[in-house]
Formats: sequence, C-alpha cells, structure tokens
Amino acid sequence: MNILDLFFPRICFGCGHIGKYFCRKCSLQIRYFSPQICPVCTRPAFDGVTHDFCRSRYTLDGLTSIFRYEGIIKIGVKKIKYKWAYDICREIISLLPPNLELPINRYSDTNHILIPVPLHPKRLRWRGFNQAEILGKIIAENTGWQIKKDIIIRGKETKNQADLKRNERLKNMIGAFSINPKYKSADLRETNFIVFDDVWTTGATLRNCSNVLKRFGAGKVWGLTLAHG
Repeated sequence: MNILDLFFPRICFGCGHIGKYFCRKCSLQIRYFSPQICPVCTRPAFDGVTHDFCRSRYTLDGLTSIFRYEGIIKIGVKKIKYKWAYDICREIISLLPPNLELPINRYSDTNHILIPVPLHPKRLRWRGFNQAEILGKIIAENTGWQIKKDIIIRGKETKNQADLKRNERLKNMIGAFSINPKYKSADLRETNFIVFDDVWTTGATLRNCSNVLKRFGAGKVWGLTLAHG
C-alpha cells in the first residue's frame, strides 16, 4: 500500500470491496474469450488464424483476444480511459495467464514487434496518455517482446468509435493510419508485428493498421486485444 491508497482507496469494480479494483471473488467470474475468431469473417477459427479463403495480401494473419468484454473487465477498460490508468492497467495485466503465449509463436519462427494502436495527437493531449500504449508496455515487460510506439502514426482525427454504429466505425477508420516517415520500407520488410488494442469490436482499427504495415513491406501481422466485445 502507498500513501495514495490511503486517500484514494482501490474499490472493486464488481462488489465495491476495498483493496483492489478486481477482488479475488469477482476475478473468478471473469471469462476468457473463446473460441478465437478469424479477423476477416469473424467466424470461429483455430488459434484465431485467418481462414485461407479469407486471406488476402493485406489482411491480418490472425487475432487473439484475451477476455470477454463484459462485467468488471468492461468497467475496468472504460475506467482506464479517464483515471488511474496505470494502476488499473497493472491489475488487469496481473489477471493474465502467467505464461501468455500467442499462436503467432507457433506460426512464425522469427521475433515480432508489439505496436500499440496510436491515438491522434489532439486526443492524446486531451487525455494525457494512450491506454493501449500503457497496456502494451506492461505486456511487453511481462513477455519480453520488443515494443515500438512510433512506427504507425494516426494522422486523421476520427470520431470516437464507441459513439458510432458498425458501418460508421468501418468508414471512420479509413485512412486514419500511416507509417511514420522516419521509417523506410527496408526497415519493416519481412518483420513480423503484433498490433495491440484494448478492445476488438468491429475490427476496423486493427485491420487498417495491418493494411498500412503490409503495404509497407511487413511480414506477418497479428492482432492482439485485451478484450473482445
């Protein structure tokens, strides 16, 4: 316990018990997302690997979502965006299996780089932090993955995805991302990436990130999300 806990005690998002945001009892009710799905057609797929008949040159090669976006996970993810982000992120990551393995490890024999989905600079200034970056950094620390936060940039200011319907979300993300001009195609060629975001809803965000990476010469691109809603 630190001094902040005395003035701002952690209260469980599920039952209100003081001590943790995710108490032991409520944590037992958290469900992992299963079965994994193809990131193109969103139907069940073994290991979340993109179906052969769904695959194209620029699609995600697979997708792993860890939790179902419900209950205290849903509350926690929403809270991250507004306050106590780092503390909540730490607790959420502590709920992950101790030996988190992505199926990409079984389908790729080279190292991969974790890329947190970036915020537009204006939204980043308003919020003060990027929750995907915080979560991604903690995951990278726990897994030993390399993380790079500046490869993809968000040049288009988009509307809040949570306020839009499915078709609007898909259109909203078109042209939102690009590769940082500091990188050349040779820097990314045949490199494998894991693009991380907090929640998969329509998949528009991760699909667009995969598109720009592969058009720039990237190898495999796998999607990873904390939750699937």
